[in-house]
Amino acid sequence: MLGLILFFESTRKSLRTIGELSFLNKYIALTEISLIFLYVILFWGAYFYGYKPNLFFIFIPHLIQSIIAVIIFSWLLINKIYKVIPNNQSEHIPSSILLKQMVVVRFSNYTNQLSHLLFSGNFLIPFLASNFGLALTAVFKLINFIAIYFTFILERTFGYTSGALLSHLKDSTTNFKQDALNFATKKLFIILYGILIFLIINSKTLFSIFITPTNISWIAIYFFLIAIVFENFFITYEQFFIVEKKVYYFTIVNLMTALIFYNSIYFMEVQLTLLLLLLLIARIFAYMILKQILIHKLKIKLNYKIDLNLIMIFFVISIISFIVLNFF
Repeated sequence: MLGLILFFESTRKSLRTIGELSFLNKYIALTEISLIFLYVILFWGAYFYGYKPNLFFIFIPHLIQSIIAVIIFSWLLINKIYKVIPNNQSEHIPSSILLKQMVVVRFSNYTNQLSHLLFSGNFLIPFLASNFGLALTAVFKLINFIAIYFTFILERTFGYTSGALLSHLKDSTTNFKQDALNFATKKLFIILYGILIFLIINSKTLFSIFITPTNISWIAIYFFLIAIVFENFFITYEQFFIVEKKVYYFTIVNLMTALIFYNSIYFMEVQLTLLLLLLLIARIFAYMILKQILIHKLKIKLNYKIDLNLIMIFFVISIISFIVLNFF
């Protein structure tokens, strides 16, 4: 049973990703929502019919909706993508060259993901705890949990869509790529500004509901929070480097900033707050380097601007939220 669920869920995930990269998000979302309702109906329908809850009672409805998802996603890909592919005769590329390209791209992306982990909360929290004590773990774990929640939403919203948009423009002119990158980045930054403003103003109140730190300054907490959320500013840039098969730029910059940051704690006796400030500065430095690479190496002009009206709206909403949270 579990083997079948694992097989169909992995197949489902692969088909869903292909669909999202092919602008089938509307059909994918509608299917996923419908299947959630189907699972709830099957589960509670069987319960009210008289079946007692057990492992099979839980997994069988899940297996059924996974199989249905694979069937629907396969039908979508066949009818919406495969059947509309033009049957043009093109130059045959030897399989050995294709295999080499695939290995190089896979290895580059894998290495890039590893470099990302050096700045993820799952790596930073044990690192900080080992150097400053386990008492930090609870506070930073809570912050990381909140950041992961937003990161997941942003990755699903902007990661796949910007990747799909840029990949479809792979053979287009630089101007088209430039406009697409600026458009996706502007939309992403609007959301990130709202999240950062809200969390900076309301995080102390929200965190105090669950935990009250006694040995950590709030400045250190803010630095860690901003540094974790700041990682999302790289989403569209990373997608562009991946599509252009130049993700090694991204990897090199990540490893370089990681080397500087993690060596700082061994060569300097720094306090926690200063260390987290160095972390934030290192990621901002990495962002500026990648921006310059886009401009000078890839000839991309970045012309998105900050919408001050939206910033004010986010600020007002955050202040209202602060008043409401403290009132109740």
